[in-house]
Amino acid sequence: MNRAKILGYFVLVFLFILQIKSESKPSFTLEIGGSLLYNSYKGNFNGFPNYDCCGHFTKGKGLGFEFSATGIYKSIFSSNFLNINYFSSMSLRNLSGKFEYDEYFADIIIDETIAKGISRHRLETDILSLALLPGFEFDNLFGIKPLSFRLAGIISIPLKNNFYQEEKLISPEKALFENHQKQRNVFNAKINNFRIPQLGLNFNIGWKIPLKNNFYLFPNLFFEKPFGTLVKNLDLNTHHIALGVKIGYNIPKPKPQPPSIPPQPEFPNPIEPKEVKPVVSEILVLNRTDMKYIKNKDTIYITRKINQTVELSPTPTTLFYQRNDFLFGEDSIETRLEYQKFYEENRKILQAVVDYLRKNPDEKISLVCSQTNDEQSNICDLRLARLTEYFRVQGLENRIENIKKIISTPKKAIPELLEEERNVQIIFSNGVNLVYRESVVSSDTNEIKPSLKLLVKVQPETNFKVNGNVIYQNNLYNFTSDSVELPFLNPQTLTATTLDSMSVTALIETDEELPQKIEDSSRFYFKLQEFVQKDKRFFTPKSEGNFILASLFKFDETIPYWTNPKLKEIVTDLITKGKSVQIIGSVDNIGTETHNKKLATERAKGILKILGKNLPIKTIDLENQSPNQTPYTRILNRSAWIYFE
Repeated sequence: MNRAKILGYFVLVFLFILQIKSESKPSFTLEIGGSLLYNSYKGNFNGFPNYDCCGHFTKGKGLGFEFSATGIYKSIFSSNFLNINYFSSMSLRNLSGKFEYDEYFADIIIDETIAKGISRHRLETDILSLALLPGFEFDNLFGIKPLSFRLAGIISIPLKNNFYQEEKLISPEKALFENHQKQRNVFNAKINNFRIPQLGLNFNIGWKIPLKNNFYLFPNLFFEKPFGTLVKNLDLNTHHIALGVKIGYNIPKPKPQPPSIPPQPEFPNPIEPKEVKPVVSEILVLNRTDMKYIKNKDTIYITRKINQTVELSPTPTTLFYQRNDFLFGEDSIETRLEYQKFYEENRKILQAVVDYLRKNPDEKISLVCSQTNDEQSNICDLRLARLTEYFRVQGLENRIENIKKIISTPKKAIPELLEEERNVQIIFSNGVNLVYRESVVSSDTNEIKPSLKLLVKVQPETNFKVNGNVIYQNNLYNFTSDSVELPFLNPQTLTATTLDSMSVTALIETDEELPQKIEDSSRFYFKLQEFVQKDKRFFTPKSEGNFILASLFKFDETIPYWTNPKLKEIVTDLITKGKSVQIIGSVDNIGTETHNKKLATERAKGILKILGKNLPIKTIDLENQSPNQTPYTRILNRSAWIYFE
């Protein structure tokens, strides 16, 4: 059924009701008011008249306004639970909206050189329309007199339908478009082929607040759904949500003459009834763990203590990039398969940084970008802009206090070292670019289950009988006593984020000359309190073997920049337990075998100096290392280890 037929049927029903009510005396209400509109656009601009650049626009939004005048005819139907009225409203409305799209590979000019940058396309609509809304009002719903719900058809005619478009360069900062400006594709135009009239449905809900002298205040919220698209041959439509307020005036009816009251017959004085004292009941739960009473809608806390053994893996916070690349795997842009190993490591590092910042709200970071001479000049700008956007999405943009760019040259002209200079270092306030990733090795849980008793009490005190039931976790338990044990509580089903509940219903009958019956009910809640105690150990990121990480070194150096904080404690404990302990030096795959063996030996000897012990040392074979495939794995292989058996 098309929109014309729907609106036609709506008008026929409206006229039929007018004919039915024509013989009754009407009651009228007038309203005037305004609303703030939220306009939501959806669709694409493929085939947009006189403009073919905007296929990437799919969603838009904007704020507008509406001024309206309404007349209400009362009442078509009236009962204790529902009144139906009909009304007609005329409104003037602004339906503005804005579309934006960021293009990451726009052609730009930097120092007379063609390169790639980031530009932002923006399109804004400027639509002003006049609308007629005939419809029905349903008030006094379910006996709630102030509540009003309105349903209306919409016939809308545009008074103004224009749009504005521009493309603006975002990054890099010093670049320009081919027109040597920061903007291009800037123009205004009228939206052609605009559909006239626009038809739709309006759903309105509000609350009438009475004022003096037949006036009332009507705050309301409405939603509009159009039929069809805004522009012919273009998949573009808009929905509106509005919050507004109206002032209404009920035009009073002439007051009818009151009927005459016939004389009333005289009756003898009634017999005074015997006074019955009202009885008040209360359902409680006694927690015998701390001897406290829990009342209706209160919470009973279950304590769970968790002892965890946690391994901490030191993670250097340096992101590595391929030549002229600025992405890191968290992007919607399609990426190359050979970059996936870099992206996988970068994502793990970023997650470790985000977790650390959220646990330490006062911590700040600095971003230091390094690029090589063979990369395009603005690549650091693109890397830092994309990384800053990532932290903004995580809600951590305010933690970045410094950004720096450098052009770096490796100590030796080696391809692997050149690859390591294409990076962004995330440096913390203490000058260190390293965090720890946690993994739980073992966990022991101890739960303290409370001892609970259900009690039913009445005031004033009197003898009574009780018949009730308890519903807990979809199970029903009946009771006939004013004191009931609650042994069925199962706290193992609770988590730190869930809230369990128990409902109690009781029928109480007092044992008096004039007995009373009381129906009472209560609800009690159970919530878990978890206390986690962590025993942190510094182990290797290796998945197998009796290895414990001792230190990390920079390229070709023998003095560590990180040492296991529990190094001496670990070695002493292993020797006490009778373990055979060795110190193993490790290197990356850069350099000759003779040089690397000497370097690994010096690193192992440096650990012995820290320990102050005379232990066997050896160098690790390349086949027993982590693969030297990326800069990150090479960093972890520049290390020293404790090996025991």
